[in-house]
Amino acid sequence: MMILVGNRRKREYLSMEKVYVVEEFNDERTTKEVKAIFKDKKKAEEYCSCHIDCSIKECNYSDDKTYTPFNRVLIQGKINGQSFPSYTFQRLSKEDDDSESKEFVYVFQSFGDTNVKFVVNKILTDNYDEETEKLKYAQILQDIMNISKIQLEEIQIEGFEQTSGGLDSTRFKLTKIIAEKFNIKFED
Repeated sequence: MMILVGNRRKREYLSMEKVYVVEEFNDERTTKEVKAIFKDKKKAEEYCSCHIDCSIKECNYSDDKTYTPFNRVLIQGKINGQSFPSYTFQRLSKEDDDSESKEFVYVFQSFGDTNVKFVVNKILTDNYDEETEKLKYAQILQDIMNISKIQLEEIQIEGFEQTSGGLDSTRFKLTKIIAEKFNIKFED
């Protein structure tokens, strides 16, 4: 248990217990696999004394933590690029990494690269179908990639004062367009 005293924030791990995880190398000796978990360190040591190449790792354990799972797809690609975007489908927990549980669009250009790149983080329903989502997003991305630079300069966006152009206005417009097409709330 750890408690910080004074006006500092109090952290208590009252429900945390120690467990002892026994790991052994797999048959190919490339990675370790969990072979057993014990609450008693002596039992873990006894187990290891009967098995070759095993080690014990002490870990904190708690069953009190609440997890809120969610599904997301991370789409990465290039605007007007010849390559297809990559899709990474994941099931995560909001408690593990809060930033990934929010939808966002990020448009950028790397130094010395002529392609404008994008990243879209889209939250999915529990019963999504990966292939259906890919087809849906492929159509949206095709529409976006067909926008020429001249067409992009002509697009008037409400609340956005037209400038002489440049990467910042292009990036801003693309970000807003992609967010709208993917139905993601856009914050200026």
